[in-house]
Amino acid sequence: MRSRIVPLVVLVSASCALSGFRSARADTFYVDPDFSSLSIAIYDHSTSTLLTSAQSSGSDTTTLGGTFCATIASGAITFNSGNISFDDQGTDMQPAIGGGGDSAGDSMNPYPPSPGSDPASYGLVLSVYDPENPASLVLAGELAVRNALAGISSDSAITISGGSSFDASQINMVFNSGTTLDYNINNGSDGSVFLNGTTAIDGTPGANTLTDGGIGTFGGVTAINIPVYVDVNVTTGGLDVDVVLSGSIGATNAAPGAPVPEPGTFVLAAMALVGCLPVAVRRMRKSR
Repeated sequence: MRSRIVPLVVLVSASCALSGFRSARADTFYVDPDFSSLSIAIYDHSTSTLLTSAQSSGSDTTTLGGTFCATIASGAITFNSGNISFDDQGTDMQPAIGGGGDSAGDSMNPYPPSPGSDPASYGLVLSVYDPENPASLVLAGELAVRNALAGISSDSAITISGGSSFDASQINMVFNSGTTLDYNINNGSDGSVFLNGTTAIDGTPGANTLTDGGIGTFGGVTAINIPVYVDVNVTTGGLDVDVVLSGSIGATNAAPGAPVPEPGTFVLAAMALVGCLPVAVRRMRKSR
């Protein structure tokens, strides 16, 4: 059975100056697209059956940008707020915004029109099979996630262990307002049943399930790596589904274009992964 989780994080606050204590330091962290991407998959909520595949090569994965605010003090980190953006694919995804054209709905043209296409963060193909007859396709169609934004926050300070690792499962997550799922679905046999439209997939709070967060500092620049596995439960096109995001978010407190001490952002991001190394080694030893 697939592990169960819940959504991505909270809206970015107007200010990052949420220090709380004089010794605390609240910083804006800039998400680095070279080290930040999330893949998407949609499962049947009741059976955990995978329902989607990529619409085109790589369209189920996208890179990330944006910022989040975090306070680091006394061997702990607090995630205050965030506004993480999801990049669009290189080509337009089906269906178009709103789910494509209206259903024809008459005897001369009973089948759905072309779904059309528009820029989107993700493009997926939906395939739902009859559980009693796996060869029978019950529903088929296209899905597109658009205007995707997410935030990150923690309810309290998270301890930094060994100076380089923290429990990323203490980070709360939710899709920000405006994130949508457009759908264009017909029945798999002859297409006569046609559903299209848009479902909001924002606002459902939850927690990340992965623990191995990493943090490192070089030349006064701090890098953070957040492993991500979150599950958003939504109802779309009459289907009760789980939208699962997995991947990682890497960021530094050096603004884009600002001078970065050698060896630069790449090594800074790699340093944040050092926090994951002790855990990975322990797991490898246990598996032998």
